[in-house]
Amino acid sequence: MQFSPTNIINAVVGRLRYQVYLLQLENYQLGRYLALWRAMLRGPDGPLRKTLDWTPKMMLLVALASLLAVADVLAVQQLMFMQSFWLNALVTALMLAAVTYFFFVYLVVAALLVIPLDRVLRRRIVAEAKRKVAERKKPLTVIGITGSYGKTSMKLALVAVLDEKFRVLAAPENINTPVGIARLLLEKLTDEIQVLIVEMGAYQKGDIAELCALTPPDVAVLTGINEAHLERFGSLANTVATKFEIVDKAKPEAFVVVNGDDVNVEQNAAAHLSGRAVEYYGSSERARYRVEDVRLDTERPGISFTLNGPQGRIGEFALPHLAPYAAGLAQAAAIVAQRLGMTTEEIARGIANIKPAPHRLQLSSRDGNIFTIDDSYNGNPAGVAEAIATLKQFEGRRRIYVTPGLVEMGERTTEVHETIGRQLADAADLVVLVKNSVTPSIAKGLKDGGFAEENIRWFDSGVQVFAAIPNMLKAGDVVLFQNDWPENYQ
Repeated sequence: MQFSPTNIINAVVGRLRYQVYLLQLENYQLGRYLALWRAMLRGPDGPLRKTLDWTPKMMLLVALASLLAVADVLAVQQLMFMQSFWLNALVTALMLAAVTYFFFVYLVVAALLVIPLDRVLRRRIVAEAKRKVAERKKPLTVIGITGSYGKTSMKLALVAVLDEKFRVLAAPENINTPVGIARLLLEKLTDEIQVLIVEMGAYQKGDIAELCALTPPDVAVLTGINEAHLERFGSLANTVATKFEIVDKAKPEAFVVVNGDDVNVEQNAAAHLSGRAVEYYGSSERARYRVEDVRLDTERPGISFTLNGPQGRIGEFALPHLAPYAAGLAQAAAIVAQRLGMTTEEIARGIANIKPAPHRLQLSSRDGNIFTIDDSYNGNPAGVAEAIATLKQFEGRRRIYVTPGLVEMGERTTEVHETIGRQLADAADLVVLVKNSVTPSIAKGLKDGGFAEENIRWFDSGVQVFAAIPNMLKAGDVVLFQNDWPENYQ
């Protein structure tokens, strides 16, 4: 890099922005944020993978941290005041350089200082949203969705179907906390809205209960439970207890829809579903709505299936999805829609409008009859197994699988990634791995499954992978990009 003033300014701004960005990625959890100090001293290795959201809280923290940093520089100048202009300039330059590298320390101090104010503002925003909902003159049906996987896809399926009859407000994907939902209600919930769909995220016990206190579900949808975010939850038992909070804290008369194919849901259902009106989706024998004759066309590509309900046939459908789980989304959406009084014809029209969620087995094509499957937002073992099974069906094409592995698998990290390798062994022809702490376990699983070592390619970073991929592709290939490690896991 040339040492021009513009380049120096860009480098400084980029480093400061990176430190602010990582704080937001860690959801302002200061312990986890400080653990990234080595990455912050190194600085960014390329463009940010996600967009920095300049929320009022973030702007306040940056302003306060900047004031603290300036105060430090001025204090040092006063303590080390010297007659020489150039010596003063050198000391100031060194201080500014130190502030640039250690700005994250000022951010942490600023975050600690604003904790009392933050708590007061959070409570006020949530209270105002609760009051707004309580004072509504018209009825509002609240649908809560949670699970270790499939929440966004389920939400999009429900929106597509329910839009055929109702005015629907759904929280955007990145809004799944009490304050985020409260702000959404204050800004966008009008008397014309009939159905509110809330995607409920969680990192610890009590998170979903807190969301249910704000928007108690009339319909609770549980998509499944697995090891996703196990590092944060501490144990699978904690994950199970947290996800079932959506059932435990729903309204007493709430209707519950659960994934009957998920083993952790099935094994724990009895302890939470007693006395509830429940419908199962999936292939479980308990499911009264049945999906039949699911087929994947790898040339069109997409799936087709038949959906039947307790009152008879709902219809035959073809969706631009690559995985059979999309039929389960339609099945669950039909269950909710019929419960809310929609006709078979309305449901059928809505199902036909279901689209894949962005970055989740999202298909695109390029010159040379090459298919690219973007599954970069899928970071859980069940989703990976589904993606690998989908890739396996593209017979007659060279199948390429690209991944850095999964994060937050906790004590099951090695087991999960060796399993991924074994699943890949007969599903892929070429596996591209980004070097990190988990990819050696994938490589071991591949070798245990009889996969040829020369067909495993290693790269030091995602940036290197994306630069090399165009030169690796041949006509007719299908390449699947599985998961994308955010910068806080690099």
